[in-house]
Formats: sequence, C-alpha cells, structure tokens
Amino acid sequence: GAVAKAGDTMAGALTLLPIVLLMGGFFLWLYGELHFQPLDKNRLILESLKYSPLLFLAYLGLLALLLRGRSSASQLIKGTLLLGCFAFPISSVALGIILNGWLDASASTPHQAMVAGRYRRSGSRGGSDYYLWLTSWRKAGDFEKIKVFRAFYDQVTPHKTSVTAFTKPGRFGFEWVQSIEISTQPFVPDLEQELQAARALQNAGDASQEIEKARQVRQNAEDEKLIREAASLLSEL
Repeated sequence: GAVAKAGDTMAGALTLLPIVLLMGGFFLWLYGELHFQPLDKNRLILESLKYSPLLFLAYLGLLALLLRGRSSASQLIKGTLLLGCFAFPISSVALGIILNGWLDASASTPHQAMVAGRYRRSGSRGGSDYYLWLTSWRKAGDFEKIKVFRAFYDQVTPHKTSVTAFTKPGRFGFEWVQSIEISTQPFVPDLEQELQAARALQNAGDASQEIEKARQVRQNAEDEKLIREAASLLSEL
C-alpha cells in the first residue's frame, strides 16, 4: 500500500542521487576554489576523501534495503555503483573546501609577499587558468601557489611586484585566501629566499640572471627604505 509506494519513491530518488552529486559536486568544487581557495589544497582533498567511502557504503546499504526483493535491484545497484564511485568523492571534496571557508568566522590576516613567478595553464576546453608563485609567509624559503584572474595576472611582474594576500585560518584548519591585491608598500625580501626562488623557477642552465634580479630587488627596496627614513629625520629638524 502506502508504505510500498513511499519506498518506491525513495528508491527512485536515491538512484538519481549520484547524478545530482556528480553534477553539483563539480559546480561546488569550482565555486569553492573561486571563493575559498585553500593554500594546502592537496592536503584538504585527502582529508575530505576520508569520509566519502563511509557515505557511499551507507548509501548503497539504504538503496539495497529499499530495493530488497525486486528483480531489478541488482541492475539498479550496479548502475549507481559506477556513478557513485565518482560522485561521492567529488562532492565530499567540494563540501570540504566550501565548509572550511564558509564556516570560518575569524578575521582575515594580511601577508605581504613578493611575486616569485607566474604561469598559465591551458584548459581542456580552450580556456586558461592563471597562477602566481608567492614567497611564503608560512615557511621561509617556500612558496605559495595562488590562482588569480587574468586581469590580475597581467598586472604583476616576477621579482618586481609585491602583493598583499588576505587569508583566514579555515574552519577545519586549512588556511585559505580571502583576497589578494597589489601592495603599495615596499617589500624587503630575504635574500636567501629570493635565491631559492630563482633556483626553483629556473628550468635548467645558469641561474645567474635570476640571482642578480633577486639581489637588485632587495637593494632597491633597502635604498627606498633608507630614503624614507632620511626624509622623516629631515622633517623633524
């Protein structure tokens, strides 16, 4: 009667769930990376994937229970099994990225960094993604890879442009980028960090030109700092 009809309705909805999760998961993943871009994306992905097998098994168990005794049960489960293997991991990662940022009510922290490099990656559909390598504020000698819009990408020059990145710690402990802008303050980089940036970004051969750029950037910044200090002292006389 009514119970059987309700079971049929629920079973039908559950068979469509992997399709909904697959399509929604892709959209939410892109949305999450656009608005809540995590610095340690790979680590967040691995952490989020821990929950997808349990959710997938619970889904299959509930679906098998509702379809119990029906001749079409095995075919429906096999059909959803393949889609579910992709849908649940993708949606789990998407939710992990979004909830880590959306539930983070803490204040943002500004970090000044030098653009150590940039690159463009062509997409499969003809579009391109744009990335910057920034000197890390979390670990000396390391770098942060941040995805940016084309307009921002065109404004920066490696080893010359400094930026201010505003980040939050993340609800689950994964720091994410709230916004990034061209810095108006002079940046005095650590020379050793700049030398490591030159070596890391150099594909092959002699890195002397990149090293010289690093030295020049630091010298220019230090000269500008001395000029400002001298002007301040003169104004007090």
